Amino acid sequence: MNGALQIGDVFNFQNKSEYLVNVETSSYEKDKSIWALGEQGLCHFKMENNQVVMLKEPFLANTLNVSDPWNLVIHDNKLYVSNSGPRIGTENQYVRTHISVLDQGDWSVLDVGETPLVNNKHGKYLCSSYNLAFDPDDPNTFYVGTWFEGMYKIKGNECVGHYTHLNSPFQLNWALNVPYVAFDEYKNLWVSSAPYLYMLPREKQSVSTDELTVNDWYQFDYPEIANNKYAKLLIPKHSTAKWVVKGYWGGLIFAFDDKGTYNTTADDKTKSFTSFIDQDNKTFDPSYYTCIAEDNNGQIWIGTSSGPIVITNPNNVFNDNFRCTRIKIARNDGTDNADYLLQNIEITDIFVDGANRKWIGTTESGLYVVSSDGSEILEHFTTENSQLPSNRVTEVVVDPVTGVAYVGTTNGLAAYRSDAVQASEDYSSVYAFPNPVRPDYEGWISVTGLMDNSLVKITDVAGNLFFEGYSNGGQISWDGRDRKGNRVKTGVYLVFASSTTTGKQSGVVTKILVVN
Repeated sequence: MNGALQIGDVFNFQNKSEYLVNVETSSYEKDKSIWALGEQGLCHFKMENNQVVMLKEPFLANTLNVSDPWNLVIHDNKLYVSNSGPRIGTENQYVRTHISVLDQGDWSVLDVGETPLVNNKHGKYLCSSYNLAFDPDDPNTFYVGTWFEGMYKIKGNECVGHYTHLNSPFQLNWALNVPYVAFDEYKNLWVSSAPYLYMLPREKQSVSTDELTVNDWYQFDYPEIANNKYAKLLIPKHSTAKWVVKGYWGGLIFAFDDKGTYNTTADDKTKSFTSFIDQDNKTFDPSYYTCIAEDNNGQIWIGTSSGPIVITNPNNVFNDNFRCTRIKIARNDGTDNADYLLQNIEITDIFVDGANRKWIGTTESGLYVVSSDGSEILEHFTTENSQLPSNRVTEVVVDPVTGVAYVGTTNGLAAYRSDAVQASEDYSSVYAFPNPVRPDYEGWISVTGLMDNSLVKITDVAGNLFFEGYSNGGQISWDGRDRKGNRVKTGVYLVFASSTTTGKQSGVVTKILVVN
């Protein structure tokens, strides 16, 4: 910042303040004081004899610094939010990366500082990056691909590794792009990069990038996914085939089983789909494919330009009679007619929560929440009926512990507390919140840490039943009222739970104190 101007006034800062760094905007007041918003936050100052006199030192709001949240990931009970490099709808190749971290209600900025460059297409800072893949054994280390500079390894807020065409099989052709990175169950690191797919085995990830060579990598030369600059990779937990979404225009879905023989593709099974045959033997041929997710039952959900499809048995993908499923929703108009789920709606992201419900983002229609099997639309959030900042949803994640859904949009981030969290294996960690329930509290009381689809009963100490229901995943909510809709009296209420899946009875799993 060189000064603040009003018509007829000129300021020349002889001694710049340390607070006035990378000022984005400023406002000139009638008393000739100035409000300025910069890297250090919002501050208020005036000029005396060409010197900066601070009236209010900079402060930063407790919020994220990412205006266009595109990549969201929850890791180690923290939410990481970052923007994106070139993608469908934009080829802006010079976007500086911003990463914000939400930890127990407090936002912080993860600034990795200067990063090494080999391509030199942009400045010295992390730029035009993609999703974050966290090291399975180190919650403070992640890998991130970029458009121009290959892939970086970040530990804390320091770059500790740079993977480029000099030490990796990536190809430098104006760009040096790595649009997707992911770990498999054996902690191998899989990397999507034009023109092919690559894997860095676990034992080579600790090798310094100064000593790493191209020969330390495995390369998968599948011609179907060559030049995959927008590719996404899914490594399922319940089936053997890995899936690649090669998007967007002219894209396809590619499935492959490497058989664990990484040094050769000769024994691999592969199959590619530019279109699918559905359960009614009809051809489904969308313009492009956008995203992919595995649900809690091992089914594969694929987002397209014309709604979602489901792979109900992924292990059959290589069979000649393989079919996808297009989910139908009954019209309930007295006929047997039904409509395809979100037919002709472009899907941007699919996330599966602890109750196996699907959160489906779209380009123009906001956010949908559908039942486990997709046969029922449970919620539909738009800018008109909610605080969703934009109807163009970029990505969704649901915190498995709190049930809070974080929704990235082109106009910012939104949060919504849902009633589904990841189920527990037993009842050893059940708790209720808020607890105690104070007189001024009017919201829901949540019981979390339950086994999947638990039957929950809430009684007073005399055994009178006030509530009964089934958990969504590992959580259930109670409004604190009896069966007639009246707020319950002051007292201790007992929560009983039993598993409908295993038949396990647990008795009292927690207690709730209500104070009126």
